[in-house]
Amino acid sequence: PNTPKKRYEIMTEEMPKKGKHSLEILYNLLNGNIEQIIFNDISQKDKKIISNYLYKQLCYHFEGFERLKSFKVARDILNSV
Repeated sequence: PNTPKKRYEIMTEEMPKKGKHSLEILYNLLNGNIEQIIFNDISQKDKKIISNYLYKQLCYHFEGFERLKSFKVARDILNSV
């Protein structure tokens, strides 16, 4: 995605199909409304969808990001919790 508008378009089209609350959670994260997120109620599926989306965005914006082993380890840990 080339523009922020295009990224939001992809988020709003794809995320609701995959996870029940993933879009709402991601919007709150991106807008700094962390206090509105109830972390204990986030499903494993929503965590994985959000993690994958953020990972793809980081890889797109930072050359070589996909080769960072420490991030892959952290991502695997977060997805297994």
